[in-house]
Amino acid sequence: MHVNASSSYDDRTPLPITSCHPVAVVASARDNDCRRHDMCDDGVMLPKLRVESVLWNDADTHVQAGCVALWDTVWPTVTGVESLDQRTARYAQLAGHQIHVGLDSAEVISVARTFEHTVDLAGTPQRVIALASVCSHPDRRGEGWGNAVVEAALSSASPTVPALFQTGVRGFYERLGSAVIANPITTSVPDVDAFTDTWVMVHPGRADWDETLPIDLLSGGW
Repeated sequence: MHVNASSSYDDRTPLPITSCHPVAVVASARDNDCRRHDMCDDGVMLPKLRVESVLWNDADTHVQAGCVALWDTVWPTVTGVESLDQRTARYAQLAGHQIHVGLDSAEVISVARTFEHTVDLAGTPQRVIALASVCSHPDRRGEGWGNAVVEAALSSASPTVPALFQTGVRGFYERLGSAVIANPITTSVPDVDAFTDTWVMVHPGRADWDETLPIDLLSGGW
């Protein structure tokens, strides 16, 4: 996995830091008991999900290490043997990026990464929130951890500064209010790829979004 990994499941102006907060998920109306919890999946009670949003360089070292370990579990790309310190050092370029981490006690269960970026929208600079590196631990999927960190990550997006990302799981993001776009997307930066995943999406979805306008990412894809 590299740090421009797809959100599937340059400038780096930091996003506002938000405090550690639980993410409330509306429970099924058919089970009143579920309303006392944060999530209900076919009547199964699930614990409150804790999400922490913090700048990468301000995160505790154990949180950074947990993110690195999770990314390397989901997107293994390193051959040979590296120490955790060596692996964490590979992510030093994330300084100024915000991470949204799902924590079960001190264990990192899920993570999403965001940073503000400027793209060229048909010759006009457009600020966007780049969403990337979204994943949850393979053994904990189906418990709402991915949903929790993505909701936190998208909370700063707005119609004027939308989130822009690529994904292979459009339905997951559509349920959160994102929309697929069909704009021609390229990058004027040599020797890097633009978006390569199945779908490109914006959040929040907008009925007035003009899909005819070309987008130059002005960087590699994220």
